[in-house]
Amino acid sequence: SVQTGIAPGNTVSLYNAAVVSTPDDVMPDDNTSYAVTIAVRRPAEAELAVGVTSSAAQVETGQAITITAVVTNNGPGDATGVVLRGFSDLTVFTALTMTTTQGRCPVLIQIGPPAECVLGTLAAGASATVTFTGTPTPALFTGSTGTVLPFATNVSVSAAELDADGTNNAAAAGFTVTHRRAPDLRIAAATFEYTDGVPLLNAPRIDDVVQLRVVVENVGDAVSGT
Repeated sequence: SVQTGIAPGNTVSLYNAAVVSTPDDVMPDDNTSYAVTIAVRRPAEAELAVGVTSSAAQVETGQAITITAVVTNNGPGDATGVVLRGFSDLTVFTALTMTTTQGRCPVLIQIGPPAECVLGTLAAGASATVTFTGTPTPALFTGSTGTVLPFATNVSVSAAELDADGTNNAAAAGFTVTHRRAPDLRIAAATFEYTDGVPLLNAPRIDDVVQLRVVVENVGDAVSGT
């Protein structure tokens, strides 16, 4: 057997030869045999890692929070076709933005399927940072009787090359969303009418007595006391 070291991404050509000899051999020309040449290529390797943090351990609905993901290539080779995926669990966040120090991220309206940031090539030892900002909405608490919910967002990273350690290709950031239940009043309708309830369809005449009817709705999740 033959063993040889091949640097990642390099190609080595191997061939084998066998020779026999004896003083009594009358035909020494056929004592050597060569095997077929084989080109062996070791795939390039890159070791990607991703970490994710949140700007706050606790945030209220209506307040923005920032999630930061840092992708690092620990080498030894460059990583190509690097893609960061995630944030699909932030479906009830509004005012969404996503930026990256390298490559491109989608323009977000609302998170549905996982968002993908295409980071391109990441050299050995280099890093790229993806920043997500969003505001949790009261819709988080639909059907919930509580006012505090634990939350987390998950991300993962991949590249075209073999990854020497796939255990650090995913990460999650946890935080708590709190909701202060409160009334939310709005004017649903406002109409002028006569005192007997007949709607005022035309301009009133002199000496007509009219009144303004206002319909107020509470679209919040708490009773309005006054």
